[in-house]
Order: sequence, then C-alpha cells, then structure tokens
Amino acid sequence: MRAALLYGPEDLRVEHVPDPEPSQGIIVEVEAATTCGTDVKMWRHGHRALPPYPCAFGHETAGVRTDTGERVLVSDSVACGTCVPCRAGRSQICRDPTWVLGGFAERIAAPEAALHSIPHGLPAEAAAMAEPLAAAVHAVDRASDARDVGIVGGGPMGLMLTALLRAQGRSVELADPHPERRAQAAELGAATATQLRPHDLVFEAVGRPETWRGAAAAATPGGVVVVVGGCPRGSE
Repeated sequence: MRAALLYGPEDLRVEHVPDPEPSQGIIVEVEAATTCGTDVKMWRHGHRALPPYPCAFGHETAGVRTDTGERVLVSDSVACGTCVPCRAGRSQICRDPTWVLGGFAERIAAPEAALHSIPHGLPAEAAAMAEPLAAAVHAVDRASDARDVGIVGGGPMGLMLTALLRAQGRSVELADPHPERRAQAAELGAATATQLRPHDLVFEAVGRPETWRGAAAAATPGGVVVVVGGCPRGSE
C-alpha cells in the first residue's frame, strides 16, 4: 500500500510499504485523513507522540473496518486508564497514552478502543475532524459564560470556536491578518478585525508566544483567557 512516512523535519515521503497485519489491530481502509496545525508542527519540529524516524504520519482519520464494514473514526490516542488523570476522569490528559498514527496511508491498524462509529450520512472528511472539534467544544465548555468574546486566529480552530460560540448566541470578534480567514469568520456571523478590541472572554487559537501575549492583552480586567493553541517548550 502507499503511505506517507516522516523521515525527519520537513521530510515527508510517499512510499510503498507492507500492509498492516491483523495482529497489529483492527484494519481500517482510510476514506479521509485531514491535516491540522499539530501535523504541521510535527512535520517541522517533531513531537513526543512520534516514534523514531521514519514513521507513520497523520492522526485525524476516518474509514471502513475491513472486518465488519462499519464506518469508523480512528481516534489519535487511547488513554492508559490507570494514571492519576485517567483515574480522576480526565483521560484527555492521560500521562501514558497509546498513540495511533498513520492516517496518511491507504490502510491503518488501530486498537478497538480507538474506533468510534460514524453516524449515517456524515461524510468521512467531516468525521475525521472530530478530534479538533472536540478540543474546541472542550475549550468552550471550560470557559466563562461571557457574552462578549474575542478570538485570536482564524484558522480551523478559530473558525470552529466561532461557529460554536455563535450557535450559543454570543457576540464574537475574530482577529486575523489574512483577509480570506476574516471573510470565513464573517460568514459564520463574527465581527472581524486585524487586532482585537478588549473582550471579557478571549480565546487564543494560533499557538505562538506573541499571540498568547496578544490574547492576554485583549482581555478586560478580570476577564478570562483560554489558550487553545500550544507553544513549544521553552517559549517565552
């Protein structure tokens, strides 16, 4: 089968590799594998989830189980179930997860626990985006109920946050330097700008030190800042 293998920073190659074996997990024929900011960071700088190079790549995956024919989402990890966060019901920050990578391939082997049924009628490319959407839902759920919201960054995460917040009837202003991203946010009902005015609740959806600082600066006194984009270790 064909698969994209990461050989090192910015060195991604499509090659012919052996098919995964049933002994490695449930075999899934990949219908869609989407790319997010984390993939770009992995491609550029590596990541703790990656095994030694060359390695399988891609972590937002949907497809069809070869054993049952069921359409499934392939989760990017399976929690250990035994660490302190897992025992406290916070498996999303498991300290020892089993990573499930390799979505940029024709087939992938995954643990049964990583597979989730796709509702009838949902396109595979939409199902594959469940992981970042879940992160956006979690961020909104943890935030304050302020009605006046600012978002720094109009990429996929910023736009998903916009859609969720607008669905709740909140007022949203999204700041991004790219006109096409501002236009997409406007279609979702947000006001747009290149720099945020002060807001009671601010989401940072870029993942750079300067945008972290910008989000904090845009929060009103006593406001809440929710950092969704991650920065590399050692960032100031």
